[in-house]
Amino acid sequence: MDLGLAGKVAIVTGSSDGIGYTTARTLACEGARVVVCARRESRLAEARDKIEREIGAETLAVQCDVRKLEDVQRLIGATRERFGTIHILVNNAESVPAIKFSEVSDQQWYDSIERKLMGFLRVAREVVPEMQKSGWGRIVNVAGTAGWEPSNSAMAVGINNAAVINWTKSMSLQYASDGILVNTVAPGSIDTPRQASNRQRQADVTGASLEEISQARVRDIPLRRLGKPQEVANVIAFLASECLSYITGSCITIDGGVVRGI
Repeated sequence: MDLGLAGKVAIVTGSSDGIGYTTARTLACEGARVVVCARRESRLAEARDKIEREIGAETLAVQCDVRKLEDVQRLIGATRERFGTIHILVNNAESVPAIKFSEVSDQQWYDSIERKLMGFLRVAREVVPEMQKSGWGRIVNVAGTAGWEPSNSAMAVGINNAAVINWTKSMSLQYASDGILVNTVAPGSIDTPRQASNRQRQADVTGASLEEISQARVRDIPLRRLGKPQEVANVIAFLASECLSYITGSCITIDGGVVRGI
């Protein structure tokens, strides 16, 4: 299937590794001109070089902390200068750690919202005017299944993900007439460095061993395995493509069947 991504310009935040990197690489394979961005400049350069070396795609790397408006504006400016426009935004940057409710300060709650939801909003706000000029755009927000299924150790994660899903629906309603489609993907337990780190934090919060946490994750998955970053990237690439023309405001779960809700 031709996704119609040849020549499209895509920004993927948090793309130095994991789902973000795999998504950037997948979009590049489909012919998109990709902008990778993350906080860690050295890892970011490695990601850009690897995509260019293996695929031959035109790739721009911009160091960016999405919590800082000046960084986001520099990202958009660099993309516009290099490619002239922006067609696709994949909001993937930042993760939110597991927390123990009784030990979290007001400032830590504010910080958790800043780490994900506000970062997503900040980048989208700067990108939307570029998409409006083209009369075409795709925004894909990476949330997570904790937005539906709360847990005692994933409060901050769940609050952020639920907010992202809600905000996605609002964005889809506001910008449909501009040809901008906005959707969410909700990965479950995916085998990435970030998820491994989150499992370690969960072990620290709950007192369970890392092995117990990992076994419990797999035991609860009907498909009996962790997901692969490529399985998430494939869905994101479709949601970012020309093939997607009549889906907006939706959230697609990629979790091996974990979420039981209908």
